[in-house]
This record gives sequence, structure tokens and C-alpha cells, in this order.
Amino acid sequence: MPKAQSEGRKEPTMVTFAKAAELVVEYGLAPSMTAEGLRKIARTDPNWTVSEEDYEQVANARSMPWALVKRYFELRSEQGFTRGRGPDKQPRRAKPQRKRRAQPADRRSNKEASDNDKPRAQPSQG
Repeated sequence: MPKAQSEGRKEPTMVTFAKAAELVVEYGLAPSMTAEGLRKIARTDPNWTVSEEDYEQVANARSMPWALVKRYFELRSEQGFTRGRGPDKQPRRAKPQRKRRAQPADRRSNKEASDNDKPRAQPSQG
């Protein structure tokens, strides 16, 4: 039984994206969720159950009915969607190892190296 229901708490009616993400995890509707993840679902999933008319502006945040968010995740879990993009379809390739550059034998500082590498003036003959 989800933690929130076992505590006997009353479900909220309107929630912000941050609170909805927190409740989605608390109720066990998704293993993890962030407010940004929920916003992305709202923007991109055609099956998102909250319509534009259902949102309300509260101070500086948009709120939505918790019952609609909860219903969306319950329907989603019934359809077998449990995580974002799902498991890998193919095994991952190993990353190629980067080759390390060989270090010079003498470890002079850049200043010393640049001073010593300058051409020296030839003594005048004469």
C-alpha cells in the first residue's frame, strides 16, 4: 500500500508540478520523477490527461488537479509503461580507450622551455 494512503492523509486536490512529482513517487506510481520530467510529459505525451483548461495559476506556479495526474500514471502503468525510454534494445558498446600522450623526458616548466628554445645571437666575427 502506498505510504501516503497508509498514513491516512487526505489527497490534495490541486498540486504544482513539483508536488505532483513528489506524490507520484510517494504513491508508487513511478520509481522516480522530477518536476521537469513531469513538465516534459505534459508537453510531449498526447495521452496527458490534464487539459489546458484544468491548469490554474497560483502565485508564480501552475497547479493542476491531482486526480487527473494520478489517473494518467495509473493508466500508464496498466499499459506497461514503467520508466522513461525503457530498457536498451541492444547491448551498449564499450567506449574506446583514449591514448595518452607521452610525457617529455625532462619536465621543464613552460617558461624554462621557451627561454632555452629561443635562438641565440651569434657572436660577431671581426
